[in-house]
Amino acid sequence: MGKMKEKSLEIQNEVKSDSNDFSYLRTINVNHAVEKKGNLSYLSWANAYDILLQLDPNATYQHHEFENKRILEGKNNSYLITETLPFKKLDNGTALVYVSVTAFGKTKTAHLPVMDYKNKPIADFDSFQLNTALQRCKAKAISLHGIGLYIYTGEDLPPNPEIERKINKCKSLDELKKVWESLSVDERTIAITFKNNKKQELEQNGNDNETEE
Repeated sequence: MGKMKEKSLEIQNEVKSDSNDFSYLRTINVNHAVEKKGNLSYLSWANAYDILLQLDPNATYQHHEFENKRILEGKNNSYLITETLPFKKLDNGTALVYVSVTAFGKTKTAHLPVMDYKNKPIADFDSFQLNTALQRCKAKAISLHGIGLYIYTGEDLPPNPEIERKINKCKSLDELKKVWESLSVDERTIAITFKNNKKQELEQNGNDNETEE
């Protein structure tokens, strides 16, 4: 209980008046709520939904249902049965689940295969595996609004617009070096791609100037 309350306070402290803006939502640091499975990092559906409702108490979600057909063999006859179920069966026997999350005035829909513990799509799944897929798909749909999206790109930390602006403002390699040296190790982890791109740009501009002279 105390841990969940602590998480709530951290998120509440980050809420802004423009919290429905994707450019802001994608920068929220949710590392305190990230869990590990082997070498993979993920935001559990419970943590993702908790964070979502703190930012938008009116948020809702929907499991999409599809018509699935199967043959029921009777004693004398075969029967075609049509069932409405929360998954879409594919030709190879595997299935996809779809979940929509409506929040911040927008609806985002994600899909995910029903998988086993090795994250491999499976044809013969049970109710537990189906429920797991639905919940994971919910977390993925929440991320499409921006919350924890960086986790799905394999990044350890969310982007930081302020650091990006500092790097982009650099007019020379010396300025870039000073900005880079002023950053912490975590901030450098976030900014390394922007730093390398800016360095390449400045070096290219320098070569162009030399050519013109």
